[in-house]
Amino acid sequence: SLLTSGQTEPTLGDMTTMVASLAITLLAYGAMAWDDLVLAPPAGKTGEPAMMFYGQGASITTGAYAPLGKAIQRAVPFPLWFAVPQCLDDIAAVPLCFDWGMARVIKAMEKQGINATTIFYGVTVE
Repeated sequence: SLLTSGQTEPTLGDMTTMVASLAITLLAYGAMAWDDLVLAPPAGKTGEPAMMFYGQGASITTGAYAPLGKAIQRAVPFPLWFAVPQCLDDIAAVPLCFDWGMARVIKAMEKQGINATTIFYGVTVE
């Protein structure tokens, strides 16, 4: 057993408290302003538009991905939306964070008139 002398296994009440604390933390993060990066396609591209979501990692800020996104946009022949949703602790591996972030940036893209069905994904590996 991993328990030391005098410790007891967590009860259902203890686990409920831990889950509630996690939920409160996530809600607090949700209430703050997120620093999502959304780059609209550059002018002059033709063809079917696409979008690329890049997973934040290695504690790299979302703005630091802008040069990469712009380089990828220049390299492809079609209009490409590039987005990096900010994640908790700047790491996309936090459970559900990338999914929630994608939902946020899709809403931002829709407000800017996105009309794409092709999606690409990328990620930073530490």
